[in-house]
Amino acid sequence: MPLAAIGERLEKYQLHFMGAEPQPIAPVSAYFEYIVIEASKVDAPCGRFDKPGFYHVLDLRARDAAFLFVPTPPFR
Repeated sequence: MPLAAIGERLEKYQLHFMGAEPQPIAPVSAYFEYIVIEASKVDAPCGRFDKPGFYHVLDLRARDAAFLFVPTPPFR
């Protein structure tokens, strides 16, 4: 899915740029708890994903993020 589409789905959430490498998020859990989006060097910078690296989606837990995985119409 293009970063622009992900950005649209996350418009009401705040993003925190973690840097070129993902950083640990406290508290650490044995389960998937947090949503982190990777913008790679091949992705075109867009909107809130303005540089390559990892972005932590604040205030969104993995259990509440099913809307990110709903298929979208083909992009042109």
